[in-house]
Amino acid sequence: MDTDARPHVVWDWNGTLLDDAALIADAMNAAYRTAGLAAVSHDRYRAAFSLSATELIQRTHGVVPGQDTMKRMGAAYHEHYRSRRCALAADAREALALAEERGATQSLLSLHPEDALVKALAEHGLAGRFALVTGRTGDAAGGKHRRLLDHMGLLAQAGVTAGRIVLVGDTGDDGDAARRAGVRAVLHTGGVQDRTALARTGWPVVDSLLEAVRMATTDVSSRTRTPPPISTSGAQTRTV
Repeated sequence: MDTDARPHVVWDWNGTLLDDAALIADAMNAAYRTAGLAAVSHDRYRAAFSLSATELIQRTHGVVPGQDTMKRMGAAYHEHYRSRRCALAADAREALALAEERGATQSLLSLHPEDALVKALAEHGLAGRFALVTGRTGDAAGGKHRRLLDHMGLLAQAGVTAGRIVLVGDTGDDGDAARRAGVRAVLHTGGVQDRTALARTGWPVVDSLLEAVRMATTDVSSRTRTPPPISTSGAQTRTV
């Protein structure tokens, strides 16, 4: 029996702790230009957001590029993204400190490549800040659900049970992963997906990381741990 009542916050990285949502949209526009497609606004990107690049392009332009074009687009996207360095979200450090002050333990789960994630954490002075850091080691297929289960398995070895876990992220895929894993989620609007899509998940939607921490760490034992039902509009996913 788990007698530790402390909440455990599982943080997302891209679009959550890292303020790279605008860069991600710009990188996708660089990819569009490679294929001769028109750039889209950041708002349009956030409304159309999908883990599947093919689905995203269908939503924004109504076309499905061929395999060679997709390879060129992928190369352009990653080249643009890697050419810039992003700051942490404006309230990221304060939110991490607040979670600690409120007695929460913290870990990080990301679809960002693990080697790049570890490097980024060191660059931002966050190396060693989290009890567990898990990045992506393969492709992003399948979203975060399976990776969250693996992350939770490692947390369980350290005594962190599912009832204490709250995932803080910026996409419907984060919310879907939490629902399927039987843990809570709080989604914030500062990332790559718009409020309308986030609200469809049924999870609380907030406008700051500080607000997310307050919600994640307030009276955990009395808050419902029953995940919301699957959205009839389909799960939303993320691109990193």
